[in-house]
Amino acid sequence: MATSSYSASVSAPNPDIYSQEAVQQILQLAMAKKGDGSDGFSRSQLQEMAVELGIDPDDLQWAEGQWQEVQGIVQEQQVFAQEQRQRWNQNCIKFAIVNGFLVALDWSTGQGGHLQWSVVILLLWGMGFSLNTWKTFQLQGEAYDRRFQQWRLRKQLKKSVKSLVQQVVDRIN
Repeated sequence: MATSSYSASVSAPNPDIYSQEAVQQILQLAMAKKGDGSDGFSRSQLQEMAVELGIDPDDLQWAEGQWQEVQGIVQEQQVFAQEQRQRWNQNCIKFAIVNGFLVALDWSTGQGGHLQWSVVILLLWGMGFSLNTWKTFQLQGEAYDRRFQQWRLRKQLKKSVKSLVQQVVDRIN
């Protein structure tokens, strides 16, 4: 009897009306279950689905453009992160080689095999390297967004300059 009073107090969702979020979740589950082995849907299939859902073709075109723009930014962020990691790897190797050499030099020339001056360099450079490491692997927040936008602007500027130079060279030839 306790279970029947519990189930009576919980209201079931109205099966005739679904929120937009519920529709998206249900369709995602159904498409995942379908799993016919295909990689996705063609553009014509997308357009057919939109028609069946009563979505205006202009709205679909706008949504598709928005999606493509977001996907482009995501790809650029992946390239940016990869370039940052590559630069960090290079800096890590430089840090290890130079400081390893300085520590070895200090140890071999020091009195009684004690390290003296190389520790100061190691600690100062290590502090800067640690901050750089944090910055490299911090992929969220205002600082990341600012670095990404600066990188993106530099990339676009380089592309524009290359294009301009190419146009000048083409006109000369």
